[in-house]
Amino acid sequence: MNRAVHVVLAALVLGGAAPAPEKPPSPGVYKQTHVIEFYRGPAMPFDRTAVEDVLEVVAIDSSHYYVRSQMAFDNGHSCGVYGVATQEGDALIYRPRHAFGGHCVLGLRRKGGRAVFEDADGSCRLAYCGARGMIDGSGFALSSRRPIRYMKRLLASRQYADAVAEWHENH
Repeated sequence: MNRAVHVVLAALVLGGAAPAPEKPPSPGVYKQTHVIEFYRGPAMPFDRTAVEDVLEVVAIDSSHYYVRSQMAFDNGHSCGVYGVATQEGDALIYRPRHAFGGHCVLGLRRKGGRAVFEDADGSCRLAYCGARGMIDGSGFALSSRRPIRYMKRLLASRQYADAVAEWHENH
């Protein structure tokens, strides 16, 4: 037998085939509802309200995806970002045209049943989030994904047009 056959047989005997590589989050809309607090001062310390966070992922072609997210945090702070991300391995990576000193690289990948944003050095947070907003590690349950039923409106939105224009400028 040749060496390749031995390697395949050894892999099967020692633990089966290698696991399939992870894929980035699938196209669709992800939503989650949670409660945020507003600090009103010592007489009435907190006011609570329910909010809905949204993540939209739309395939443009086989390796590019429009991604838009709006997330709310305490005291009304938020993170809002949209752009065209490129699939790189198991992640969708967005590099804004105005990369804020060349540092903002925002990733979106599957982690433990969630679609999770990665902002390794925090530079994207500075550009897209309010003071209490945190994009790195924020995410959405993969089980919350639904088909986008408002695609015509999404494709006609200013955010989508701006994201595609930025993408075309960079490529």
